[in-house]
Amino acid sequence: MAESSSATSSSTPASRPTPSSTSHLNGTKRASDAAYGLAAQLLAAKLSIQATAGTCPAVLTAIAQGQALLDAANFIATGTYKNKIGATANSVAATLDAYNNNNLCP
Repeated sequence: MAESSSATSSSTPASRPTPSSTSHLNGTKRASDAAYGLAAQLLAAKLSIQATAGTCPAVLTAIAQGQALLDAANFIATGTYKNKIGATANSVAATLDAYNNNNLCP
């Protein structure tokens, strides 16, 4: 049994952070942070376009706006961004959500 334990330990890189040792990986839900909602909708829209989904000027504008907002907030998907990203993020995310659910572009 000690052999299997040491085999498991050696398969995990020493530099890999663990949830207990890294405060930003503590399982905190970020659903109320507009930056995370925007990032999710932006990723989905970009993936749809890469998969050759149709586009329209409204979604292309929303993608540019969303990326600019996340860039301005230095979004790296850790911590909170509530004080760095404004209500505009919710509006852009709503536009992208409409696109992602096939309710924006004709």
